Amino acid sequence: MLSNFISKYPDEFARWPEEGKKINRVIQISDIDYFLEPSKLDPPPKIPATLALKNRTNIVIGYRGHQTIKDGQGMLFDHRTFQNITGKKTAVSYDTDHYQQAKELFQQAIRQVPSKLPQDYPVRQHVSYAGGLLVITGRPRSLMNEQFREKHEWQIIRHALNRGQPILAICAGMWRVLEVMSTWVDDPDNLRKSASELSREHLEKDTIIDVKDHSFTGGMIRLDTTGSRTTHNIQVHDVMVVKGTYLDQITKVRTRRFPVNSVHWKAVNPEKLPQTVVISAYAVHNPQIKIFKKNSTFMEPQKYSVEAVESINNTFHGTQWHPEGYPYDGPHHRIINYMAKMGETYTAKRQMFKQLHQKVPFYR
Repeated sequence: MLSNFISKYPDEFARWPEEGKKINRVIQISDIDYFLEPSKLDPPPKIPATLALKNRTNIVIGYRGHQTIKDGQGMLFDHRTFQNITGKKTAVSYDTDHYQQAKELFQQAIRQVPSKLPQDYPVRQHVSYAGGLLVITGRPRSLMNEQFREKHEWQIIRHALNRGQPILAICAGMWRVLEVMSTWVDDPDNLRKSASELSREHLEKDTIIDVKDHSFTGGMIRLDTTGSRTTHNIQVHDVMVVKGTYLDQITKVRTRRFPVNSVHWKAVNPEKLPQTVVISAYAVHNPQIKIFKKNSTFMEPQKYSVEAVESINNTFHGTQWHPEGYPYDGPHHRIINYMAKMGETYTAKRQMFKQLHQKVPFYR
């Protein structure tokens, strides 16, 4: 019994309630309970997690090139929208080998944007424990094979999957996470292979396939000149959320259907998903949405293409559309806020086990 285990170390645990009074909030031990039979569980004891409760958990967003900081797009768009929606600080993550160069270029690019936009994004070297929620963003077609970014994203995704760190992957960022999972997680023999080797194998597996009429030339979503709202947030089609999925519970839409700003030229191959991933939403036609193509005909977005996936343990969610692009609350903001909370929980759990390691002799 967990209570018997704790009773062996009364002096260690006696101090914790006093510490808890100072912060007026506690974290329950629940992640240890799965080692025991459910019928034999005692109510979990309450243990403070001081550092986590200060709510300093950053949302870590992978670096995607300083050249994308222009016209309210790219990295600037990523950080501003996530800060606005969650109220949390964000941090930039870049690979250690190019950290100093990235920091200088990033800060130089930030200084060139209008003064009304935020200027205080920290640039961080990648470490194994970098923060709470990890966000892997999309990329334009011209930067599909950017080597520095590819290498770094493989690093941080691997670390996140190893530790159970929550991942929210958006647009082509979803492809990257599935690339890592399908070529590395599903096949342990790939552990010693480089990111470029595994990326080639991923492409050979046809895990990403072409999709018809999900892209247009009207310009990508971006911030306006004040940095306070988004523009070019064009809806392309609807999605239907799969009943009973985590996404269904998160979005809380009665019909499970809503329009999305999904702009892409490829889509996930539903027959090549990793073993631990399921489809959580797919594209459906909305006759009220009419977008012209170059030849002045209406787009006819391909139906039933994969628009969202999730891991069976709920630590990874991928959306083909941009939930951060919506200025109002609703299913899209619920996705982001839910994953931000997942990041807080992850950080609290890490801190809790760190305290156990320090305070309980047996746990060492």
